[in-house]
Amino acid sequence: MLREFAVDVHPTRVRFAENVLRQMELVAVGTARATPGAAQLVLGALGAGRQVAVVSNNSDASVEKYLDQENLRSNFTFVSARYSAMDPALLKPDPHLLHRALDWLNTAPSDAVIVGDSIADIEAGRVAGVMTIGFSTRQAKRDDLLEAGADAVCDDLFRIVDALAPKPEDRT
Repeated sequence: MLREFAVDVHPTRVRFAENVLRQMELVAVGTARATPGAAQLVLGALGAGRQVAVVSNNSDASVEKYLDQENLRSNFTFVSARYSAMDPALLKPDPHLLHRALDWLNTAPSDAVIVGDSIADIEAGRVAGVMTIGFSTRQAKRDDLLEAGADAVCDDLFRIVDALAPKPEDRT
């Protein structure tokens, strides 16, 4: 929304809109509910020896507040989210936020995966050269994510958790 709004609007109004949006997001954190399997996915990735970052078009303040609320912040190596004075054109689907995370993690795109629930997530991942997994509990949205170029889609994050778990043959 901010990305589209900012195209033909004076920068002062864009900053005002971003500040209002940031405040609304901070309020919304109080009613946000975790997606089933999300915490387990993060812990599973960590258990598999991977670093985990958040890449979000939401404000950095709201993402950090949510992670604190859910007691998850210490599990993330980096939060790459909308920051103050950021050019809205750099929001996903632009890969800027994803590139920031990859740079911070010192990770090549070919060694990374983005799990996202929006077409913008998938498009950013594709442009960045990162494997993309689309997530939605709705079939129509999964179809849209596939059409956008997701490498895979799922309707249950526990499937990804299971895929990260060591297999019996890996334990020998």
